[in-house]
Amino acid sequence: MYVFLFDVVTTSLCLETACPDRETYSAAVRRITRLLKPGGTFALAEVTNQTFYSFGGYKFFTLPIDSSFMREVFEKAGYVDINIKSFPATNLENNTISDFDGLVVLHARKAEI
Repeated sequence: MYVFLFDVVTTSLCLETACPDRETYSAAVRRITRLLKPGGTFALAEVTNQTFYSFGGYKFFTLPIDSSFMREVFEKAGYVDINIKSFPATNLENNTISDFDGLVVLHARKAEI
């Protein structure tokens, strides 16, 4: 059996739409962590506190998360050097397709074993 481990894994606007609850989100991060080499990097960008987005006349659920929850999840998954940058949304009153209030970019390193 071959096991491929990666130096870097990235995701953008995925986990909060694929995971129905915080436990599933945490489990997804742990599963992705198993794909990284020790010392590997996980980088992601997600929106914060969004509960839905609309596309093509359909409304889709998203898991509302924030940077403090993300930090907790990544710490528990064994990451170090967790760097989180938060950017507040602008022009919220004109946003008719979602209810997010900002963007978070996270960069973390899997602990060396």
